[in-house]
Amino acid sequence: MSFRMFFHKHRFISISIGILLLAYLITVYAVIPNVSNQKIRQYIVTVTDKVKVNSTYLIYAENSKQYIFENTDSPSHGKYNDDEIQSEIVRGRKYILTVVGYWIPLLGRYPNILDYQEVIWDAAS
Repeated sequence: MSFRMFFHKHRFISISIGILLLAYLITVYAVIPNVSNQKIRQYIVTVTDKVKVNSTYLIYAENSKQYIFENTDSPSHGKYNDDEIQSEIVRGRKYILTVVGYWIPLLGRYPNILDYQEVIWDAAS
């Protein structure tokens, strides 16, 4: 039996599986990473690069590890200043980044920056 015959005979089952798969992908991609009760964490890092991929800002940083952070608006966390953060963060400087979310490489999801503070170290202090 060819695929076309199988699909024609089992149209309802095939469409149902397609709808369930689509609902699963939407849930995993859109809903789970944006839930507002995710753990908020802080990282002290040096920014190594900043890029814009499609409509998403990415910030590459490092301390003893390499990190990629997303910088997008997050209405569930009251964040609407991604453009401002992207323009104010400078390569080569050290920051305390407050982030939320998870790194999901398969889906291209990274922890989202909610806030930042530049680390200024004064040797005289």
